[in-house]
Amino acid sequence: MKYKFIDIGCSFFMVSTDELGINVNGIFVEPIKEYLDVLPSSDTIVKENVAIGSKIDTVKFNVFIPKNTKIRYYNTKELTRMMNKYIKEDPIHYIHKHPILGAILGAGGSAIYTRNDKTIVDNEFIEQKNIEVDMITLDELFKRNSVTEIDYFKVDVEGLEETIMLQLIQLMRKNKVKINKQIRFECNQLSDQKKLKNIAYDICSEFDFKYEYVHNVKWDEDIILTKL
Repeated sequence: MKYKFIDIGCSFFMVSTDELGINVNGIFVEPIKEYLDVLPSSDTIVKENVAIGSKIDTVKFNVFIPKNTKIRYYNTKELTRMMNKYIKEDPIHYIHKHPILGAILGAGGSAIYTRNDKTIVDNEFIEQKNIEVDMITLDELFKRNSVTEIDYFKVDVEGLEETIMLQLIQLMRKNKVKINKQIRFECNQLSDQKKLKNIAYDICSEFDFKYEYVHNVKWDEDIILTKL
């Protein structure tokens, strides 16, 4: 079955439906049920309440919950507008010091791995708790949903990108899945950036993609692979 998009690691903001709409076949993958529940919905959107990792198991997960900010969906235009306004009015302070933006982006730091970076540790607008979540492999996700083709594949899992991307390239090599347009995944200090870039270079050379590294100081650092 062909899917317009698969988003792995959604939190509760800025997902693919902002650009592609909700009347397409898509899959949201998010291990935190409170976040998954508020994502855009339609009859063609599948919501998988799991983490994607190296095995099928139940695992511990570090969750950051906003203290005083309501958990609802925040789209790309809304967050960008808030961000630009805050930077214009108060360019000295970091985003995580803003009571709403800090809570939203801090919650997006939820991860399998324990986070100890400054934007998490010093964020007064979030609180941490540990939960158990179901983990499955990428192959299992594709089998569950009969995935054979994807137009847009996106991964943002706060340090577990290498595990998922290694699985993806193996599935592509075995012709189990075809990516038609774009692969996008986070590549920052939480991961081994050299290994992630090598995986990206292999995908480009083997499957005819163009490589791009995007460093957006507002949001993230991503590798974007576009099909030629």
